[in-house]
Amino acid sequence: MNTALNALEQLSLGVMADVLLRTQALPMQVWRTAAQLNQALGTAPRHAWIVRRWLAALSRTEAVQVDGERLAWNGTPPQAAIGDLPGLYAELGFPSSMAQLHAQAIECLPELLRDRIALAPLLVLAGDPVAVLGAY
Repeated sequence: MNTALNALEQLSLGVMADVLLRTQALPMQVWRTAAQLNQALGTAPRHAWIVRRWLAALSRTEAVQVDGERLAWNGTPPQAAIGDLPGLYAELGFPSSMAQLHAQAIECLPELLRDRIALAPLLVLAGDPVAVLGAY
């Protein structure tokens, strides 16, 4: 189980990196503060803490380097192996609907951070929301 949890953590770091790169919130070889990143992402104020947590996680793993309040990529950012989600969730004993929900949330992350969509509709699409939340 620890191996699957570690792999899921690495996958999550890759997803964070992908969102920051794809949206150009943190391009390669550019230094930005958390506030600048949130502004570049268009993050809703109530979700700004999520991006700060991402940056803390990326910093702990040395994916980003920190200079005061500014951050930049430290070499090649982590990659996300989204195709591994079903196997990882199965290894952890979660239903396949959880992996599908996770993949859908990953696909919608920028819109979720911007409050352009809510998580509730994704829960409904994943099947019985009570069962999904109960499994979580």
